[in-house]
Amino acid sequence: MAVAETAAWFPTSGHGSGEFVAALFRRHRKALLWYLKELVGSPDEAEDILQEAFLRLLRTAKLDEDLVRARNYLFKTATNIARDGYRRRQSRRDHLHVAVESVEVAAGGHDFGRMLDAQRGACVLHAALKDLLPRTRTAFLLHWREEMTYGEIAAELGVSRKTIERDVALTLEVCRSRMQEGRHA
Repeated sequence: MAVAETAAWFPTSGHGSGEFVAALFRRHRKALLWYLKELVGSPDEAEDILQEAFLRLLRTAKLDEDLVRARNYLFKTATNIARDGYRRRQSRRDHLHVAVESVEVAAGGHDFGRMLDAQRGACVLHAALKDLLPRTRTAFLLHWREEMTYGEIAAELGVSRKTIERDVALTLEVCRSRMQEGRHA
């Protein structure tokens, strides 16, 4: 349903003008929708929040007196609706939580906690490698997986041996740093 059509359903006496709110939404809809998609991760949920924010603004008194206040109120209202939805979903999931310590896993004699830490570490390292420049990542992987020497990698990639040494050192530092961040998170 169009914003203007919905605005016509609400009386404007004592509240923000329906036309003003409709114009506000037309002007800021794209930015607000992008913001909400980033915030909630779902285009459908973002659209629902956008509609709810619109309806709430139609009931707000004296909104059309200050354009900056109206825009800020629009974004704040949408943010609050998204937060309320998140809290509602979290409270419904709380009863599904099971502590890792209470789960019995047949790990073939291996310590489950260590296996979990290794899996988390692998995920952190994978993400760190994805963030590197392609040549830096390739140099590291050729050295680590293919066990190639720095000289062989330099010849393969057409760069100096010193460049490969720096690339591998940089990769190791990035991975070390990310692992430290992961432990403190």
